[in-house]
Amino acid sequence: MRISGVKMAAGVGGAVELLSKAVVVNAAAGKHSATLLFLHGLGDTGHGWAEQLAHIRHPSLKIVCPNAPVAPVTLNGGFRMPSWFDIYSLDKTSKQDEEGLQKAAKESKVLQGEAPTIRTPGQGRVS
Repeated sequence: MRISGVKMAAGVGGAVELLSKAVVVNAAAGKHSATLLFLHGLGDTGHGWAEQLAHIRHPSLKIVCPNAPVAPVTLNGGFRMPSWFDIYSLDKTSKQDEEGLQKAAKESKVLQGEAPTIRTPGQGRVS
C-alpha cells in the first residue's frame, strides 16, 4: 500500500486542484489491467477501505482510495468531517451542493486518468 500526498494533477485543459489531501494506492500485484477508484462515504477515509479491499482484489487490479477533505457538513450542524461535498438536508427536494459535487466528479476523472485505456465503468455503493 502506498500513500501519496496529492495537490495538483494534470487534467483536461490544464492542472486541476484536487480535493483529497492523500490518495491510498494498492498497486496491482501482477500486470495492471484494471483500476478501482473507491470514494468513501461521509466521515470515513480511504485508508480502511484500501486495507479491506486489498484482501479481496484480483492481482491485476490497482485500487485507488482518495481521502475526502475535511469540511463543515450542514446536515451535521456544521461539524467538520471528511466529506466530498456538503449535505444540506436528507429531504429529496432540498438544494444540493452543486459546486461540491462538480469538484468531486472532476477529481474522480483526474484520478481515473492513469487507468488502463480499455474501460468498463461500474458503480457501487456501501452504506
